[in-house]
Amino acid sequence: MKRSEMATRKQAPESLGEKFPDAAIGSGVRISSDVLIGSGVVIESDVLIGSGVVIESDVLIGSGVVIESDVVIRSGVVIESDVVIRSGVVIESDVVIRRHVVIGRHVEIESGAVIERGVKIRSGVRIGSGVRIGRGGQIGSGAVIGSDVRIGSCAVIGSGAVIGSGAVIERGGQIGSDVRIGSDVRIGSDVVIGSGVVIRSGVVTGSCAVIERGAVIGSDVKIRSDVVIGSCAVIGRNRKGVTHALVINGIGTTRRMTAHTSDDGLVIVIGCLNDYRGATIEQARKTIAEKYSADHAYFVALELAQRWYDQLKKEQEAA
Repeated sequence: MKRSEMATRKQAPESLGEKFPDAAIGSGVRISSDVLIGSGVVIESDVLIGSGVVIESDVLIGSGVVIESDVVIRSGVVIESDVVIRSGVVIESDVVIRRHVVIGRHVEIESGAVIERGVKIRSGVRIGSGVRIGRGGQIGSGAVIGSDVRIGSCAVIGSGAVIGSGAVIERGGQIGSDVRIGSDVRIGSDVVIGSGVVIRSGVVTGSCAVIERGAVIGSDVKIRSDVVIGSCAVIGRNRKGVTHALVINGIGTTRRMTAHTSDDGLVIVIGCLNDYRGATIEQARKTIAEKYSADHAYFVALELAQRWYDQLKKEQEAA
């Protein structure tokens, strides 16, 4: 053999099979020289893996996947075909990522999460253990999803939103930016929640409800389907658990009405009627009639208050 042929053979690059003998690597795969790959890893065809990536044992990576630099993939992860994972992502053990998912930079996904097909996750998102995100969902940048959260198909979570552990966002839900949702909340299908809304733990909403920006919903409140809650409304229970609130759009400045039981019986407190806070329905009606015509919106509020009073009275008598 000529010296030139020997030199050429010595300089021949090491094959992927030789470099990673404990992994199964398909055709057309490109892996940067400083990548670490554990035993039992399966990488299908046409995968691109950038520099500084660490892939631990027993990971499955489908065909056409793109993994950018400095990604860490822990053991037992399954990544189906045509997924894109941007730089700096950390995926903990036993996560499943379905086809056509796109994961932005510096996302953290904790163990056991399942990301269904076509989900888009923006940069800086943190996804807790056991989370399931339905097909076609979108998670905005910087959102935090607590453990065991369920997000339905085609739901959209806005940037900076925080969703507490065990919460359920049903299909088609639209959660605005910087929303805070407490633990064990259930948001019905096709609900729209505006930016900056705060929803405390245990709240349940029906389908197609609308909660406008800046509203605050107290713990364990039940919101029926198709209800519209105005911006900056405050709905909840007081420390005794007996206060309720109702939003009346376009009335007063607080847009809030409260009905509660007092020590000496059932009393209505009107919060949306400005100077009439603390008045009973009849007191408020008499005072308002002296200042406003019968078609004024305040009278609509009073009629709603009367209906609510009747409902609360029935509940109290039944108890």
